[in-house]
Amino acid sequence: MNVELENKLIEAFPALFAGRHEPITQNLMIFGCECSDGWYDLIRDFCFLAKLRLDSAEGVNKKKNKGTKSGEYIDYPAPTLKLVQIKEKYGTLRIYYDLIYPESVEELDAQIDIEDLRKRDGRIYEYILALSDYAMQASMRTCEITGKPGKLYTKGWHRTLCLEEAEKANYI
Repeated sequence: MNVELENKLIEAFPALFAGRHEPITQNLMIFGCECSDGWYDLIRDFCFLAKLRLDSAEGVNKKKNKGTKSGEYIDYPAPTLKLVQIKEKYGTLRIYYDLIYPESVEELDAQIDIEDLRKRDGRIYEYILALSDYAMQASMRTCEITGKPGKLYTKGWHRTLCLEEAEKANYI
């Protein structure tokens, strides 16, 4: 992906791209988005919806603390998402990530209903996994070069291309 588009993603979602300066043994975002510009919108939509889900988890997690007589509310800390790698594989977009849970959860064990927290975090994980799967499926119908409607071609290299780009690349 060209640097300008990648920088737009980093500016819009700095927390998701926070691992891009980590060692290569921990995070492969040092290589940037290893795909063509046509999938920019799919990546942006994934980032937007994932961030929206995590932000909403932070605000909705207040629950009465059963361990206190005052009935005060506590915040269940939400996980954060760190992108690990974005690339093309077999002609489709792949988005790899880590969900990172705050260490404070362990300190709050006595106050938090851990079963509720696991259910909530399971739903977050399933939602983000579904977003990733959706981006991959949508990339099979989106030209990796232009972003126009396309289809997956399997002549030699697997590529998802619109009709014009497929003709240029001799896939038709």
